[in-house]
Amino acid sequence: MNYLAHLYLAGDDDAEITGALLGDFVKGPLEKIALPEDIVDGIQLHRAIDSFTDTHPIVERSKQRLASRGLVAGIIVDVVYDHYLVNHWEYFTHERFDAFTHYRYERLLTHLDMFPAPMRKMVPLMCEHDWLGAYGHIENVALALERIGKRLSRPGLLDNVKADLIQHYQGLEEDFFDFFPAVIAQHARQQRIDSAPHLPHSPIITSAR
Repeated sequence: MNYLAHLYLAGDDDAEITGALLGDFVKGPLEKIALPEDIVDGIQLHRAIDSFTDTHPIVERSKQRLASRGLVAGIIVDVVYDHYLVNHWEYFTHERFDAFTHYRYERLLTHLDMFPAPMRKMVPLMCEHDWLGAYGHIENVALALERIGKRLSRPGLLDNVKADLIQHYQGLEEDFFDFFPAVIAQHARQQRIDSAPHLPHSPIITSAR
């Protein structure tokens, strides 16, 4: 799961919003992390969601669609699922997307001092340029993935990824609709959400944007 999905699943609690983003950057045993307990809980939730996602057969199906990309197929799936979440937001919550992102950006900036140095540079850029909303456009998904690819030890693994996204767009979208309700059902109760959001019986499948 990528940034948007983790923030969605974290609910409205300040500490868990912070932990949801920190989970991508904090490694190792949490017992040794000098952070408040409630933020550590958010990191633990992040890890639990990632574990559930990484071993889920529907996510594996998505990776198989991108098998030609090898080990980076999982990275592609994580980011493109955020794209579908943006574009089908109304299926999962009644909250307006811009209100959701505004609150999360505000909370993250408020807790900026708790982030490691690289994140203290990244988070303001995320908020200023609305990275979460930008995932709604497939061109921005491809650009984000190519930027990730430049940081990998083997260059070129994510070059020209837009062609793969378009080729497999509908299949990956169908996988997302099969998978995301499952991750909500698995983890929503941990976020003090009493029931999962209403989901349609027949989701509308769209063409690539």
